[in-house]
Amino acid sequence: MWRGLRAERVTLQLTALSDTVNLFLVATPLQYLGAEVILKNYEAGKRNHLFYVRPDISSVINNALWTDVQFLPWPKKFPKKGLFGKMRRIRENLLTVNKVCENASDIRLHVWMLRSEATNYHVNALRKAFPESHLSVRIIPDGTLGLFRRELQWYEKLGLRLRKLRRIIYPSLNYYLFSGDRIGTDAPIVDRVYCLSGIPHEFDGSKTCELPSLVEADFKKDKHTKRALVLSQPFFQLGKCSKAELEKVTAGIRAYLVSQHMDLIEYKQHPYDRIKEFYNPDYKELTISEPLEKYLGKHFYHLVIGVDSAALFLAKAIYGNQSKIVSFGKNVMHSSHGLMSPRKAQKRSKAIQALREQMEKSDIEQIDCNM
Repeated sequence: MWRGLRAERVTLQLTALSDTVNLFLVATPLQYLGAEVILKNYEAGKRNHLFYVRPDISSVINNALWTDVQFLPWPKKFPKKGLFGKMRRIRENLLTVNKVCENASDIRLHVWMLRSEATNYHVNALRKAFPESHLSVRIIPDGTLGLFRRELQWYEKLGLRLRKLRRIIYPSLNYYLFSGDRIGTDAPIVDRVYCLSGIPHEFDGSKTCELPSLVEADFKKDKHTKRALVLSQPFFQLGKCSKAELEKVTAGIRAYLVSQHMDLIEYKQHPYDRIKEFYNPDYKELTISEPLEKYLGKHFYHLVIGVDSAALFLAKAIYGNQSKIVSFGKNVMHSSHGLMSPRKAQKRSKAIQALREQMEKSDIEQIDCNM
């Protein structure tokens, strides 16, 4: 593999370095929306290459904005067939990304986190292939990950070091080790952390850059129809709540919406939710082909309700005080943590507590379920 990378380095030496190349790796519609805003506000006119690691987000991408757009299969979810399939997929992805970096004096790698196998190996691969280029990593927003700091625990650090051992089999797989915050914001290679406008966060202020609004709100209120939107989450499927908790909160949301005299209740299924959590047959299912945040910027809801959802922060940023934004059932949801181990349950409790504190700072209503 490194023969191909060395060949690219020879080409670099023959041609003057003069260009800035931006590499954006995204896995969700929200990450893509953040990447698009970064491009428009900070990187316009440069070589901007988009790589999406999940095929299901291709429909939200505006290809005309980018120098080029390529599918970069997520190694964990799309390994190659045969022995060491995941590692061979990573090697192939490294070559794909390196090919667009010729003649770059400055390479900026934009990722949602540095810890992931889908993103991390690119750091040392780019360093080795382009030693004369300046490389930096920038973190793009990713829901609740873009709100909180959490230190890597000793066992997590051990897990990252084990990824380094892949070099024994494939020398090109050189994992970039870091410490501090779990998503990599403390790493020396990271020079900027993009944060969502108006939403509190816990990251180092010397690195953070607040993005302009992800959407340009251009909605019209319907004076005659009170509309509500219910946001699902895959809590039960991920073992983060019990079935009894799910059923209780689902019924509680429905009762609360009735008490608010909503004329139309729409339901948006989470991309990872396979069983429609919090759904009621009375709701109208919302199917859209663009990121939810963009849709909210065009359509007004008098009430948006979810359960400990990062999307509520975005709804608050878009609607402000014109709409009621509600996180429901905090006294029920996550009280038992479903089937999670005690260690994971403890970590989950801290994360949920931090999330709810941020909701309070953002004036998002938190309502108990009294069913």
